[in-house]
Amino acid sequence: MHAHLEAWFSSVSAEDVKQLEAILKLRPETVAWIAEKNPRELKSLDGAVEFVTSSRTAAKVLAWCFVTAATAFDLVVTAAKNGIDLFQIVRGGKG
Repeated sequence: MHAHLEAWFSSVSAEDVKQLEAILKLRPETVAWIAEKNPRELKSLDGAVEFVTSSRTAAKVLAWCFVTAATAFDLVVTAAKNGIDLFQIVRGGKG
C-alpha cells in the first residue's frame, strides 16, 4: 500500500467511519442539497432543528399542563357536588 494511503487510513477513527457510513446512506438529492449550503446556512439549520425540537417539548409540557388542569377542575366540581349532596342528606332534605 502507498505510504500516503496508509497514513490516511491510520488517521481515520471508528467515529469517522460511522459518520461516513451515515453520509453514504443518505439519498443523493439530500447530499446534493447539503453540498449547496455554506457553513453559515448549515449553522442556521442547526438552530432551526434545535428550535423545532424545543417547541415540540414545550408543546408536550403544555398538553400535560392542560390535561392536569382539566382533571383538577373536574375533581373540584365532582367533590363540590358530592359535598352539597352529603350536606343535604345530613340535613334530612335528600335521601
